[in-house]
Amino acid sequence: MTRRPRNDHLSTLLRLAGWSQGETARRVNARARDLGHRGIAVDTARVGRWLGGERPRPPVDRVLAFVLGDHLDRALEPADLGLADPTGDPLAPGWNPATMGESLQALTGSDLMLNRRDLLHGVTGASLAVTMGRLWNSIPDAPEPVIGAAPGAAGGTDWLDSDALDRLEAVIGHWRAADDAHGGALFRDAVVAQLRTVAHGLADRPVTPLTTRLFAVVADLAGLAAWMSHDTARFAAAQRYWAFGVMASRRAGQPGRGAELISRMAHQRVFFGHPADALELLDVADRVACQADPDHRLQAMLTAQRGRMLAATGDAHSAQYFLACAGDLLATAEQHCEPAADWISYFTAAELAGATAVSRRDLRELHDQDIGAASAAFADAVLLRDPGYDRCQAMDRVGQAAALLSERQPEQACTVAHRALHTAAGLDSTLIRSRILTLTDAAGPFQRHPDVLALRERTSGMAVAGTIPAA
Repeated sequence: MTRRPRNDHLSTLLRLAGWSQGETARRVNARARDLGHRGIAVDTARVGRWLGGERPRPPVDRVLAFVLGDHLDRALEPADLGLADPTGDPLAPGWNPATMGESLQALTGSDLMLNRRDLLHGVTGASLAVTMGRLWNSIPDAPEPVIGAAPGAAGGTDWLDSDALDRLEAVIGHWRAADDAHGGALFRDAVVAQLRTVAHGLADRPVTPLTTRLFAVVADLAGLAAWMSHDTARFAAAQRYWAFGVMASRRAGQPGRGAELISRMAHQRVFFGHPADALELLDVADRVACQADPDHRLQAMLTAQRGRMLAATGDAHSAQYFLACAGDLLATAEQHCEPAADWISYFTAAELAGATAVSRRDLRELHDQDIGAASAAFADAVLLRDPGYDRCQAMDRVGQAAALLSERQPEQACTVAHRALHTAAGLDSTLIRSRILTLTDAAGPFQRHPDVLALRERTSGMAVAGTIPAA
């Protein structure tokens, strides 16, 4: 019989914490209760087995990492405790649909309780695309709903009915609009808390039309929590929420929604300056989207994303081709009045103009290639934006001002920039602060220009260079 290697990582961390095996068990049990895991009961002997090489099952491994990290004031993952399965998924302790509710409760609970931006480590490189492809393909298709099946909630009165889901969908729409108008910081914790509550209701339910709809609600909440986390610089938490959203989309039978969520992860990778990783994720998103009913708006968004990311790699010809194709697809969707789900309705001519603008900017700034004035495309985006998209409006105008500086038009740039900064000052958004960094960089050659000097003074407190990537 093969003997398990002793877990020296965990042993060292327990010594640093000054905890005995009994104290470790007590703290894990107490925190598990706080997080809503009523069935966890760890004893001294179990901790001893962990030290001897046994791996605790999810979510116990994450609870243990949580309590140790909190005590030692550092971000810890199960891998840091020597508890990672080398063949497992790098994003989560397990993606078994049966334990999805428990895992999601653990993530949301730890997120809300610690509220630390460095709580989790992100997954980078090609492994992220491999992980997402495996995640989608490893989850079986949702079985056909059984009409008239009992809800099957364990204990107590079941809250799940059509009216409850109507109210949840309405509040998600409210939060989505509030995020567009104000940025993610104000509402992120409320969305995460609602997601935690809904996740508690995922366990032990038969497949019915209501539970299928419930998974769609979870996908929307997880996607919104992810985007708000990204917008508040909680980048690794965003990855995990997007991954949960993808899994919920699969259980809801919504491959189009899953593809859109994967594209958001691709957006994050190009945000960090890794367009090759982003393109690999888009390949996964395209494969998932092929399983959905034809949706020209979704295809337009994915195609525009590909053009934008190819521009970041310096492939101007391909970027122009895909951006033009995206325009054709979007025109088809609008000419045929195709209905747009809430999660893709944001992709309009304004979004396409914004993608064109950043593509032109990247080709010019990063690769010294000129396919048109970025400022003109940003101006188009500003004009085309619907009311209520204050964050996008501010980002478009800041991008336009930075492009005008690059195009040697400082006076016009400053006029546009001051208007943009008036709007941006009322928003709490990492995305806007990152765009302001590009404006600060573009102002560099004009340090003696009086208008630009005044602009730089105004922007100096709105973004701190080096803390977030430029976008």
